[in-house]
Amino acid sequence: MQSFMENEEGIHLSDMSEIYLNLTPPLLYNSAETSPNPTPTSDNLTHDLGDDWIPECDIEKKPIVGQLFPDIDTAFNFLLPLWEAGLPEDDKSEDQSIKKRKTTSAKCDCPAKLILASNGNGGFYVKEFTEYHNHSFAGKGTMQFLRCSRSLTEFHKRFIIDAAKLNIGATRAHAIFKSMIGSYENVGATVVDFKIFSRDIKEYIGKHDADILIQKFKDIQASSDNNFRFEYKTDENNHLTQLFWADGVGRRNFEVFGDVISFDATYRTNKYGMVFIPFIGIDNHWKSVTFAAALLEKEDADNYKWACESFKKIFGSSVKCIVTDQDPAMKIAIEECFPGVKHRLCMWHIMKKFPSKLGTLFCAESPFMDKLNNFVWSDHSSTNEFEAGWNDVVSEFEFEAGWNDVVPNLKILLCVYVFVKII
Repeated sequence: MQSFMENEEGIHLSDMSEIYLNLTPPLLYNSAETSPNPTPTSDNLTHDLGDDWIPECDIEKKPIVGQLFPDIDTAFNFLLPLWEAGLPEDDKSEDQSIKKRKTTSAKCDCPAKLILASNGNGGFYVKEFTEYHNHSFAGKGTMQFLRCSRSLTEFHKRFIIDAAKLNIGATRAHAIFKSMIGSYENVGATVVDFKIFSRDIKEYIGKHDADILIQKFKDIQASSDNNFRFEYKTDENNHLTQLFWADGVGRRNFEVFGDVISFDATYRTNKYGMVFIPFIGIDNHWKSVTFAAALLEKEDADNYKWACESFKKIFGSSVKCIVTDQDPAMKIAIEECFPGVKHRLCMWHIMKKFPSKLGTLFCAESPFMDKLNNFVWSDHSSTNEFEAGWNDVVSEFEFEAGWNDVVPNLKILLCVYVFVKII
């Protein structure tokens, strides 16, 4: 439907001498509940399609020929509760070469119309009004499918967006909205309308998602949460390649539990394949706490250096120990950005190597891993206790020839790990 204040060619309606309104379909209708047998009238007009139909409404709500309106907005506000404004039949193309799509729905040349004419003083008056329709009106069961009843309000749009944030699709969102309102006819839009708007939102976000994210971070940083900080970098094509952020909670956690940090690059986003790196620590209850997070384009030394420099810029360089996996690129970045800081390997990543090195079946069916875990994961093990436990396990299982290179290498990995309590 076109704008009330602007016609198809962009002409302001208040500058026109006459305005023609096709009054099909009406917003008010004869429903089966209120009027099972609407009374047809044929006092003035008769049609081949049958008797004429008149909307049921109070007489004072109907326009009268000669009725004055101070401006166009007042006129439309008066008429909207009765009928939906449409284009006249004369506006249809006369080009016979245009192929028409076959459809079961067709216009019936309804004569209902309203003509508003300018009075020369900026106002309008009703010049001609025909309220007779040559078709029956929609009932409550079909009213929801009329074009005038299918419009997404701001409340609809906000609901669809909020549902999408919770990973709820358009179909489920429409069903939830229906359960909130009470019935489908009260929703005001069909599930297809919900899907179309959801598609448009995804298409817009897909082209501007990085811009939206950066703007959101800027808004948060400018808000009352002044502790929020972020850094980002783009390439020559203005594509986002690196992003680092930390909120106030993460920065406060670092002030208390920031002696040892760990970051892991095993997570990847689905759409762009960027590496997600959380910077985490351990609180006094041995629970993980998050300090910051980063998105990197690649897992190389340059990207890790940028992440480490961003961390230092926001948090400072008071870190005593950094725990990572065995990625050599991380080792290069840490040595360059945090000189003198102890770099230790993550025990979880080391323990994952035992089944692949010693055999999955051996580690699953023998008590080897259980005995190894008893002293590896102990909170009170010293270096001497670790050496004694390792020698006991090796001698107990009497590794055969050929494992002499594998087992010492695994021991070296474990020895590289220094328990957090020693630091």
